Amino acid sequence: MLVAPPDNGGAVYRYIITIEGPSFKDVDKVELPALPEPGEPIETNLGTCIITGTEPMPADSEYAGRIICRLS
Repeated sequence: MLVAPPDNGGAVYRYIITIEGPSFKDVDKVELPALPEPGEPIETNLGTCIITGTEPMPADSEYAGRIICRLS
């Protein structure tokens, strides 16, 4: 099933992503059209991760939100 991307006028937002592994944490930056939902997969520099949590950032931040995920 194909799902249409959100209608945000083609905007891309910057997010901070925390990747959690069995014995480490890695922090990186990603650009996405919208904040994903917990349970969704996301491709990172370490492989595919499952999103475990998200939160928006304050309006004056240079990032739109924070994503926390674990390696699958």
